[in-house]
Amino acid sequence: MLPNGMDLLCAKIRRLVFRCGGENAIRGLARAMCLDEQDSAQTLTRAEVAGVFSSLSINLDAREMDMLMKHFDINGDGQLGVAEFITALRGSMSPQRKSWSNKVWMALPKAGGRVALAALHRAYNAAAHPDVQAGRRTEEDVEARLQETFNGSTNPSGMVTKEDFECWCAGVSAGIDSDEYFVLLMNNCWGLAPPKRTTNSFSTMSAAYGLDGSLKLPLLHTAEDKLMIISGLNRNDRMAELISLIRLHVLERPCGIRGLGRVYRSLDMDNQGFLRLDDFLEGSSVYQLPISEEDLMLLVEAFDSDGDGTVNYDEFLLQLRGHLEPRRKKVIERAFQRFDADNNGVADAAEICRRFQVNMNPVVVKGKRTADEVLNDFQAAFDQGPVTYEDFEEYWTGVSTLVKNDKHFEIMIQHAWK
Repeated sequence: MLPNGMDLLCAKIRRLVFRCGGENAIRGLARAMCLDEQDSAQTLTRAEVAGVFSSLSINLDAREMDMLMKHFDINGDGQLGVAEFITALRGSMSPQRKSWSNKVWMALPKAGGRVALAALHRAYNAAAHPDVQAGRRTEEDVEARLQETFNGSTNPSGMVTKEDFECWCAGVSAGIDSDEYFVLLMNNCWGLAPPKRTTNSFSTMSAAYGLDGSLKLPLLHTAEDKLMIISGLNRNDRMAELISLIRLHVLERPCGIRGLGRVYRSLDMDNQGFLRLDDFLEGSSVYQLPISEEDLMLLVEAFDSDGDGTVNYDEFLLQLRGHLEPRRKKVIERAFQRFDADNNGVADAAEICRRFQVNMNPVVVKGKRTADEVLNDFQAAFDQGPVTYEDFEEYWTGVSTLVKNDKHFEIMIQHAWK
């Protein structure tokens, strides 16, 4: 996690880079900085960074340059760590975006786990790019951007690895604010099949897709939207109640939502964020979800993102965690800063566990679990090395769903540490 000031500065740089470079902007910046992705220790002096920025019309004042150089001075030698800087600019894709990039990768023809350049370009339909369809860009421009990324110079072996493709997706994602637009772009350009039609959903589906299956409107991809397609609006309340019921049950189990996620990931042999129906049912049975078989199948339908019989368990887990309000997010950020002495987004698990106290945890207060049980679960949740801010926020987002009042949540977090 970047501190607020640096986050804003990176957002400014990202905006300026994308203004002239499109979806390949960050990759272009990496090339301008001569980034060797095999050399994680590569650095640039302040003058070299300024020269690259000037060539790309990225104008920072002296204070901003000071902040940038100080934050990414990995070795303490006054130079900027290129790999760390580029990684921060790309940011991390949401689970939903990762799932769609994985789906595209899985659909591409491969030889030895890699995709031939020619096959990659054949699979890409620049004419279907949303910007081309809207008249904002030409088909030739979109195709040229992909060619700049994947060609004989960038991939001299003639093959594209999964890491290469994920890097491209992350660069594209960094310039797109809307998950919906990202999914639309991936779906259109790479020819993913639209969601499966059902008898009850034809009128809804026909509004989003032409009779030939071509996408006309942004793809409906959240659990609620999917439910509207497969079941109709009258079942939304039932789905909301179902998610709420499962959330309460899971949060009272050892390791809570994080534990359920570990179960699902242990069954996801391809690490794609999707599970076959039988694997999803097996993982869910470990937690003995208190729902009927009919409701369980409703879940499966809701989180089967494209009707291929696989369940997007990352999206399911996101729904269980619920939405974190900005006020609560700031409370969690302040709590994490207690342990992030170096301000690098990573904290020591042992210290967090040693200082954690559970007397105000909602399940303890309500008598549903003992203090020792919650403490053991907390330690189990963070027993796998350093704790990132994302890990920390994920845990407390789950707890947040059990506390209705913002002030009570704030007090609970403040008193959670010795």
